[in-house]
Amino acid sequence: MEKYGVVGLKPPQPLTTLTAEGYKKWLQLFQLYLRASGGINQDEETQIAVLLHCMGEQCVEIYNTFNFNDEEEKKFDSVIDQFNKYFIPIQNECFNSHIFFSRNQLDGEKIDSYVTELKKLASDCNFGELKNRLIRDRIVAGIIDSRLRDRLLRETDLTMEKCIMICKSAEIISEQTQRFQTSESVHPVYKKKSLSQKIELGRCTTNNNQNEYRRKSFVCSRCGGQHPKMKCPAFNKRCSKCNRSVTSTLPKFENKKFKNNNSNYRQELQRKQFLQEKYYNKHTRKLPEIDSGKVVKIKDENSSGPHKSGIVLGQAQAPRSYIVKTEEGGLIVRNRRDLIPNGKYYDRSRIYEESEESSVIHNNNNIEKNVNVPNNLNCQRLNNSNVQNKSDTLESNSKYTTRSGREIKRPKHLADYC
Repeated sequence: MEKYGVVGLKPPQPLTTLTAEGYKKWLQLFQLYLRASGGINQDEETQIAVLLHCMGEQCVEIYNTFNFNDEEEKKFDSVIDQFNKYFIPIQNECFNSHIFFSRNQLDGEKIDSYVTELKKLASDCNFGELKNRLIRDRIVAGIIDSRLRDRLLRETDLTMEKCIMICKSAEIISEQTQRFQTSESVHPVYKKKSLSQKIELGRCTTNNNQNEYRRKSFVCSRCGGQHPKMKCPAFNKRCSKCNRSVTSTLPKFENKKFKNNNSNYRQELQRKQFLQEKYYNKHTRKLPEIDSGKVVKIKDENSSGPHKSGIVLGQAQAPRSYIVKTEEGGLIVRNRRDLIPNGKYYDRSRIYEESEESSVIHNNNNIEKNVNVPNNLNCQRLNNSNVQNKSDTLESNSKYTTRSGREIKRPKHLADYC
């Protein structure tokens, strides 16, 4: 290798990007290195050893997975073919052609880079003899400049080389014209008028005043120093006291009206709050309180049906709120504005219990009618029932019983209604 090549030539870096594009670029660099260093004149086993040494550890592990014959293992071309099969997948010509014909010039992209990209895409499409012609057509259809496209279409014998040359010359001319436009030009000289003349003519603008205002220094309460407007060094910095970031560069001016006088500021705030409450409650009136045990109607804004009835048990912890027992036996808390005094209350839970007792008694009577009882026993039962009815009438004044004779205990909150 030293006899036929360059001495001390640095080999390419190991292959780290294990992709098709990365492998193609690395293989091209390795072939150049092998030719320049004289390794191409050595035997094939030496070339394979140099290849694996330059590719790195990952590629050596891939090489160990290949299946070779005794003859193929010693051939350099067979090793390259195995790596090509591993890194370069099966090409889809239809998909590659679609990518080629949909590639247009990007904004700010030079014509040289655009043509190079088209040639790289065309190499995977297997165009054959039509390669140069299709690249020419793609350049004409894909360039951004419409005027340049019109010029190319007017050419009769347009080849790929001629098309690239015209595009390069048009690109150079456009760059030169931009330089001419941005070059310094001679400005006309006008006689400067005095301030009094501007005021008399009414042509004094506010631009000068704005510039002077921006150049003027202010005492900034954020950084504590003096600086012009929009030049605060504390912008986007966090405060060490309140841990908030300053998102404005404008100087902060302190309010001189309530400076060092917090008591006056608090009194003024309380006065405004008092006036706001006064005018808000101007057309309101105070509703009378409801005593416990009073029957009320409960308004429900969500339903359009009639109001439900309930009994007030007492006041709740919330202001102007009461605990109300509904007809179903549930307890709810309602505001005074949702309660209407003077309603009718039906204890539906008690009626449900009475209906159950009455159904049981009715069934027992039907059973007694169907059974043949001696006359003596019937007389005794009638006498006993009369005695029980008399005792029930005597005790009805003191205790509340149902039609079946079952005693019911009155709730404590209804003791005034007994």
